[in-house]
Amino acid sequence: MSHGVRPIRDRILNTRLVREQTPMRGRELIAYFTLTALIAIPAVFGLWQQNVYVRSRFEIESLRKEKLALQERYVCLKTERSTLEALPRIAAEARRYGLVPRDEAKSPSYIGTAPRRAPVASGPSAASDRRVPQPGAAAPAAPAGLTPPL
Repeated sequence: MSHGVRPIRDRILNTRLVREQTPMRGRELIAYFTLTALIAIPAVFGLWQQNVYVRSRFEIESLRKEKLALQERYVCLKTERSTLEALPRIAAEARRYGLVPRDEAKSPSYIGTAPRRAPVASGPSAASDRRVPQPGAAAPAAPAGLTPPL
């Protein structure tokens, strides 16, 4: 072998097994992420605003329905109040409870039961018996001018 000729194995240098990355590749990644962020951030913000808008519309619609229901209830309650405040109805209820105006009251009326009569005994001992009030007997009528019991 000659001195100037080296074998092929000696001529191949395998010292650098990792390929070095060019600086251009890092700049490309930064530009890609920046561009992605510039597109994604407004899109996410727009979707968020749309979500807030839809939620607000649903809330407004539910409040509108509640307002209509409350207005209808108000009309019903107003009608009921005017019905309950009607003077002929109040007069009829008062008469039902026994309350009448002075000009219609002729004389006081009392509700009472007829007193029970004791059995009449025959013979001489009947005159000597005293009347003892029965426990269920009605009380004597009230004097004139007093209100009747309810």
